[in-house]
Amino acid sequence: MKKILYFLILVLFASCESFDVQQLRQHPAYLVEMEDADWVVRFDEVSDDQLTGRAYKADRLVSEAHPFTAQIGRKSCTLNMPGVAERVTIRIRKEGERVKCRAGDPLPKHFSIKPLDIPDYKAFTAQYESPLYKVKVKKDVVYAKAEGYWSQYPDADESFAKIYARKIPNLLMGMQPLDLKMDIYEPDDGGSSRRPMMVFVHGGAFFNGDKQDDPIVKWCRHYASLGYVVVSPNYRMGFVPYRESIDKAGYRAVQDVHAAVRYMLHRASTYRINPDWVFVGGSSAGAITALNVAFMRDKDRPQTVLDEGKIAKLATDCPEKVKVRAVANLWGAVHDMLILQNSPSTAIISFHGDADAIVPYGHDYPFKSILNPAGGVIGHDDGGKSPGANKGNSLHDQMISKMFGSYCIDQYAHRHGMRSRLFTKKGGGHSLHVDEHRNIVPYFYTIRDSVARFFYGEMVPVPLRLRHSADRPLEFRYDNANIAEIYWKVTGGVLLEESPKAVRVLFFSDESKRSLTFSGKYKNGVEFSKTVKY
Repeated sequence: MKKILYFLILVLFASCESFDVQQLRQHPAYLVEMEDADWVVRFDEVSDDQLTGRAYKADRLVSEAHPFTAQIGRKSCTLNMPGVAERVTIRIRKEGERVKCRAGDPLPKHFSIKPLDIPDYKAFTAQYESPLYKVKVKKDVVYAKAEGYWSQYPDADESFAKIYARKIPNLLMGMQPLDLKMDIYEPDDGGSSRRPMMVFVHGGAFFNGDKQDDPIVKWCRHYASLGYVVVSPNYRMGFVPYRESIDKAGYRAVQDVHAAVRYMLHRASTYRINPDWVFVGGSSAGAITALNVAFMRDKDRPQTVLDEGKIAKLATDCPEKVKVRAVANLWGAVHDMLILQNSPSTAIISFHGDADAIVPYGHDYPFKSILNPAGGVIGHDDGGKSPGANKGNSLHDQMISKMFGSYCIDQYAHRHGMRSRLFTKKGGGHSLHVDEHRNIVPYFYTIRDSVARFFYGEMVPVPLRLRHSADRPLEFRYDNANIAEIYWKVTGGVLLEESPKAVRVLFFSDESKRSLTFSGKYKNGVEFSKTVKY
């Protein structure tokens, strides 16, 4: 352990013949590199004739502390290091550029001394990963005008039959001119960069539901706090119970939400939206709508809706093209799997219960629990056990077509090289985010956070990850190909070295808080910041 004492002497006296002990105050720590080991020394108290400090061997990530004291004379110093050496006196003299020690063993042949200063640090934020911002909301922004039955009907804890019965007078009145409104949630982020946009569409069987339903509001506020501009639109709803009317209700929702997206893109500079980062999502009917906004084109419209006009029929003053980066499909479905070919670069994250009787998990009829007045599972492929099973002229066939649910969508996407992830809730029914009384359940937060991570992966396909191996205990390596700038902060230790693809760090065992923070910006402008504790 005498070399520990030697390197302390080198730190103290290698710089000049007439040593000014106050020079030690200039740097928080020193790195001494010797033949067989590196050491870091810190000085706690400094005076003209005495100093105290600690030495750490740089051979493990968290290094044990070796306390020492040094009594300094004119031509010698006496060191004490408890448990290592007591009252070791070393006389020193300097000849030219060489330091001579006259205390027995020779000094190491190869050594260097380098001050370790706190590196410059610039704090960035963990954009789109963690809640960072206060949220401001613009309510009831009119994005289009259209003819329809109604465009809002808040969700209620009652059966669909009661809901439907209450709205029959509106259906009998026919379509009326409507203002289509949306709420816009913005992060209060200071206006420094262009932001992703998320459009979140409520469900309700194309008959009820509202942008102010509690789960929708909570989702929207959360994503806005991450840094998204979030849009929650109301859309035209209502139908009479036959195929053409049901098809048109679903298609009108697509027209409306498509218009809401274009409305925002037309004002991208006002809301600081990056048009390359458009995300859509929704639950149930809202998920069906979101999938169609992302993948349906005019050529894909069914015959039953052609007289409703093209998808971009509304908001004609907003001619922007809609290209969706990713879809959050919460127990939704599509009528035609081939529409996914229209945008193979659009990613999909899906959540679905495999016992859903309203929107099929696989390939089946939707809304079976609603459109089934006989009490059986009409038209379901169950080997003929249910009334009307497998009959092409069944009531279900007359009213609505089979749909491809989340399982089919995920399988198709993987077969065709699309990015897709499916969360299957075993035995789960419909509306996995709430209970039977519309109260939010814990799975709501699983969905919320999983969607945020998935969408983040679309903006930052290769996020920064530190790699730490046992054979290089002090070194953290990383890939810098996607990084524009990066800064490091060490708490409870020191940064020994920084290179373009690695940093070397030493933590002190006698510090109660030890962490490494890396902060910066990717080349596409997304900021990052993460702290790892040790």
